[in-house]
Amino acid sequence: MIINKLSREKIFKKNNTASNLAYITTLIIIASVIFLFFHEIPRENKDLISQIINTLCNVWIGVMAYYNGSSLGSRLKDKYRRNEDKGNNLNEETDSSK
Repeated sequence: MIINKLSREKIFKKNNTASNLAYITTLIIIASVIFLFFHEIPRENKDLISQIINTLCNVWIGVMAYYNGSSLGSRLKDKYRRNEDKGNNLNEETDSSK
């Protein structure tokens, strides 16, 4: 099968979805805050705008947690599995250092 011939690292290196999502969300947050500095919001809409900004900030926190947090564990797991596949078992490395 052709997928077996390609290394997993080459396949997943081209996937920039998480980083693009992080950049886009950050730019939307910054643009929203800058917009609020230059435009006056009617008094009756202030609660709505506050809720929208809070929601955007919560989405940003979730994206950053995924991009920096949960994906880190997956990367370490994949790295560990690649080392096992190559025959470089981490236990052998620690045993040889004694």
